[in-house]
Amino acid sequence: MKLLIIDDNNENINYLEGIIKEVLGDVILFSALNESQAFELAKVEDPDVILFGTLKQSFGENDLCRLLKKDLLLRDIPVILIINPKNDIESEKKIINSGAEVFISKPFDIIELSTLIKAMARIKAVNVIKRVEKQGFEEHVKSRTLELENRIEELIKINQNIKESEERYKSLIKRSPDGISILNRDGVLIFVSDNLVKWHGYNSSEEFIGKKALDFIVPEYLENANYLFDESLKGNIFGYTEFELYSKDGSTFFVEANAECKRNSEGEVEYIFLIERNITERKMSENKLMESEQKFRMLFENMEQGVFFQSSDYTHLDINPTGLDMFGVTKEQFLERTSFHPEWKVVDEKYTKLAPEEHPSIKALSTAKEVKATVGIYNPLSNDYKWLTLNAKPLFKEGDEKPYQVFVTMHDITELKKKTEALVYRESILNKIFDVLPIGLWFSDDKGKLTHGNPAGIKIWEGEPKVGPDNYGVFKARRLSTGEEIMADDWALVHTIKNGETILDEILEIEAFNGQKKIVLNSTAPVFDNSGKLLGAIIVNNDITKQKETELALKAKINELERFNELTVDREIRMIELKKEINELLIATGKKIKYKIVE
Repeated sequence: MKLLIIDDNNENINYLEGIIKEVLGDVILFSALNESQAFELAKVEDPDVILFGTLKQSFGENDLCRLLKKDLLLRDIPVILIINPKNDIESEKKIINSGAEVFISKPFDIIELSTLIKAMARIKAVNVIKRVEKQGFEEHVKSRTLELENRIEELIKINQNIKESEERYKSLIKRSPDGISILNRDGVLIFVSDNLVKWHGYNSSEEFIGKKALDFIVPEYLENANYLFDESLKGNIFGYTEFELYSKDGSTFFVEANAECKRNSEGEVEYIFLIERNITERKMSENKLMESEQKFRMLFENMEQGVFFQSSDYTHLDINPTGLDMFGVTKEQFLERTSFHPEWKVVDEKYTKLAPEEHPSIKALSTAKEVKATVGIYNPLSNDYKWLTLNAKPLFKEGDEKPYQVFVTMHDITELKKKTEALVYRESILNKIFDVLPIGLWFSDDKGKLTHGNPAGIKIWEGEPKVGPDNYGVFKARRLSTGEEIMADDWALVHTIKNGETILDEILEIEAFNGQKKIVLNSTAPVFDNSGKLLGAIIVNNDITKQKETELALKAKINELERFNELTVDREIRMIELKKEINELLIATGKKIKYKIVE
């Protein structure tokens, strides 16, 4: 406990300090000799009790008491006044009105004074508590009032922000290309955005409110929708899922929807927010693409041409059944091989083996250019080469200069190749025959122009004039039977070209280009294709000059024999000899003998 003693006499102060310490024991004492010192000391030390002794009248204890009671920090300190019993009535009034709590007159009892001091200390403690409580309450009220004012201001701002947020939310929903709806726990729609109203073909959102969202779902999607709704109520949110929905007119459209949940204070799902995106156009495009892919796959699988795809790392990506037949491998074997696999045997048209880098697909990938080629590929199933014409076309991604894969089409020309080789072989044989035939053979085009002749024909005419009908005058000949000279437009070839006639064994006496005269059998025949179109003509010249000379000699011998028949028996012998000679001549010309000779 702290005690402040005020007295203008040090002896009085010492006396009071001595008796108080003796009675109260553990007490902290302060003292002041005047009012000013006492007031400052009270403010610094905050004593529990102030004990006024006697002060000079000039300073006045009354004035100090009032000063103490006016101070907010010192007013709770109890004041004990030690008064002089000899004071007049006027002085006692001033003392009573000074504001002191207790008065004790001299001479006083020390025990009474000590009891008063203790009681005043307790009063001070109670006053302090009351003051603190009062100040605390006032501060609390003041703080709470300020807090409420701040809260009200904050709520006003929040309310304004909410309004602005609602406006932004409404604007966002209005501008959003998606449809937005809100469902309660029963799956009933409590909000529907304008886009959903439009997609469903309704006039306003009021037509939706109160209806169940599941009622708008096409039956094929209902099972999954019910499952996802139940899961959403458990808080298991699903990602974008496809649904088909009904419009008001019974038509349907497709959406992609995902869900978000709003929970209440207990953590239970209160509302489900659905965000839906209209994917009808995309779905139609996907369906068209799927149909196109199905058509492509059907075409791919059933093409008469072989087709395969190969990536830029040379791995095979796909091949159709026709291609597998051409290669004589299974699809698994084809896909696991690259062009560098040792089982591939590829040759060019001269049967020269091609290195993998020379394969058309690899060349197309390495050069980034389309490659066309004819190659032979060994087919292990037929144990023979399949001859193919290949068209390898590189494919590019947008903006890329290097192809990412190559598309190869293949036409099987094996039969054509075999026929061509057989035709070449036959042509080679015919050319040999053409060259070694002992009779003259010529060819003309469909206009009658001579294109070439064989060596025997060139020998007969002693030249190879490749001329057309306008220049047939270079040929000189007459019909042997009549001696009629053949004009340029009367040659058998002219009639064959014009009329398609076949003219056989026309006997002509020709004048070769060296001036030599010869007798030939001249024949012409037209050549047609399968449709009956004239392709050209064949001319055959058979030099029968020697045969004619033999026939003339034979005729002379027969005439001579007939003259001898009229002669004597001796002439008979001669006849036999002549008959023998005639028979010999007939044999020489390839004819049957005329006379049977009996010896």
